[in-house]
Amino acid sequence: IIVSITDKHIFFDNSSGDKVVIPRAHGEFPDSKTLLSRVEKGNDLSIMTIRQEDLLAALKRVCVVDTDIDSTIAFSFNEGKLHCEAIAESSGSVTEDIPIEYSGNVEKIAFRTKSIIEVLEHLTSEEIRFGMTSETGPCLITGDNENYKVLIMPVYSNVEKGDEV
Repeated sequence: IIVSITDKHIFFDNSSGDKVVIPRAHGEFPDSKTLLSRVEKGNDLSIMTIRQEDLLAALKRVCVVDTDIDSTIAFSFNEGKLHCEAIAESSGSVTEDIPIEYSGNVEKIAFRTKSIIEVLEHLTSEEIRFGMTSETGPCLITGDNENYKVLIMPVYSNVEKGDEV
């Protein structure tokens, strides 16, 4: 195997002619211990509790329309329900409303759809909890198993406050 590294990519070539190209991440990653301690302290956290199977099923339905590999799902919180919306340039938008328990100040937040699906597929709890620090800050996803915690960062959403998600 021949490995080549450039500023933007890592290339793998084997003797059969197979090639794999992987883009390199740029920038510095935040310190996960600092982010985790920030979320675990619980100061001013917005908390959403939702049935795992309800959210997973809704996200999988969204993926039927929004097939982009980097698709995002926007969540907005309103009177005991989670409003999910995915907008795909080529195929339109999809929305889902799911009952939740919610307390906090975060009005809207967006995540990579596939990242949330992967987390949900590994959580076996009936209910899961999202602890959100802000629309752009770290989010801790937990279930019944206290040893299984997922720290995830939201993505930038071009949805403005006050607009429908």
